[in-house]
Amino acid sequence: MSALFISIYRFFSHHRWVFFILLTLSVGLIFLFASKIRLEEDISKVTSGNNSLNRYEYVIRNFKFADKLIIHFSQKDTSVEANPELLIAFARDLRISLLSKLDSTYINKVFLQFDDSLFDIVQNIIDKHLPLFLDDPDYNTIDSSLQKGPLVALLQNNFKILVSPASLVLQERIIKDPLGITRLASNKLRSLQSDDHYILYNGCVFSKDKKHLLMFITPANPSSETKKNSRLISYLRKNIQSLCASHVTAVNVEYYGYAATGVGNANQIKKDIILTLCIAIILIFLLIGWYFRNILIPLLGFVPAFFGGGLALVILYLTKGKISFIALGIGSVILGLIIDYALYL
Repeated sequence: MSALFISIYRFFSHHRWVFFILLTLSVGLIFLFASKIRLEEDISKVTSGNNSLNRYEYVIRNFKFADKLIIHFSQKDTSVEANPELLIAFARDLRISLLSKLDSTYINKVFLQFDDSLFDIVQNIIDKHLPLFLDDPDYNTIDSSLQKGPLVALLQNNFKILVSPASLVLQERIIKDPLGITRLASNKLRSLQSDDHYILYNGCVFSKDKKHLLMFITPANPSSETKKNSRLISYLRKNIQSLCASHVTAVNVEYYGYAATGVGNANQIKKDIILTLCIAIILIFLLIGWYFRNILIPLLGFVPAFFGGGLALVILYLTKGKISFIALGIGSVILGLIIDYALYL
């Protein structure tokens, strides 16, 4: 094997023009293919690819509520009387500001108030699949309500509603369900409520004391797309600061969610990688250059790092087409080993 490398060295030493042509072609091809690789900012690509982690990651990626950003509004002075209208006005301003600056590329939906159409959708689902919501006690209740006494009282009550102004709202429901059977199914849905700490006020989700308001943002991109979500988080932070400065009454605004956590983690990792890499390169140049009294020695030490890293990116482009930017940055920790190898050579 040593004879092969010696013969290659002797060939290039006698044909230097061939060496420089091949060197130029190699550098050009490395730049051409390495520049085409698509960089991702998915922090999950750094972790091991074993089956258990893949299952957890699959659940997180497909759990739709995990992708939502939850915005929490509250009054700074907790001792004053609750002012829900103030919180609603603040949240509306933030919602309008976000939707005016960010298109569907970044935001899929901003949910602040329940739309009446949602209740109609739920009611239609109950009407179409009513037997699925009923059990044996419900059928006993329906059977008892069909007795002559309760039935007459129920029909008289329906008649009173139909001849009153309330018929404008309840007429269609009474015609569809004169016995009120769907109310039994609606009570089943109420049991799904985890607790009674939240109430609806003007269609908005408030805490029971009306001092805390929740708004939900559905990003257009999954939480793993930290590069795209970073712009959404940046605009959200700027708009919150701007609105807090413009409103006279102090309002606290907090946001949390998997998308915000992913952006924060990715940004912190990138800052740490860049800082560590810059410190390492500066120290390598200073120490090695001072020891050898020649600035070219550290530069020659980076040649294997350039060719090795460039060739690795070319292979990744041809086989995968993409790589995590964070994983690529973490790979720079072996830079010292590569330069150490060059110095030994």
